[in-house]
Amino acid sequence: MSHEPLLRDLYQAISDGVTGDGLARFFSPDAEQVEYPSAIRPTGSRRPLADMLAASEQGAGLLSAQSYDVVSYLESGAVAPSDGDVAPRVGAEAAPRLLKR
Repeated sequence: MSHEPLLRDLYQAISDGVTGDGLARFFSPDAEQVEYPSAIRPTGSRRPLADMLAASEQGAGLLSAQSYDVVSYLESGAVAPSDGDVAPRVGAEAAPRLLKR
């Protein structure tokens, strides 16, 4: 069974602004997000599902829009490269301050 439709539904939900518990159906209970260093989180991070869902609520306040195009799909492991566009609500220089815990 291909997981591609589920992946596409997840990206559509994110693009539609779904956050928190509305995203839970897309993940197994033991899911973990590994975020590599970026402008928003310079040191990167790892978080379990509960923290991922909470962060999606926080992130909704930072972005006015986001969209993703799946450019290729590999049904082995958890690899799904995509091109994404996000539009911050605040200047990029403010984003790291807003996300620090």
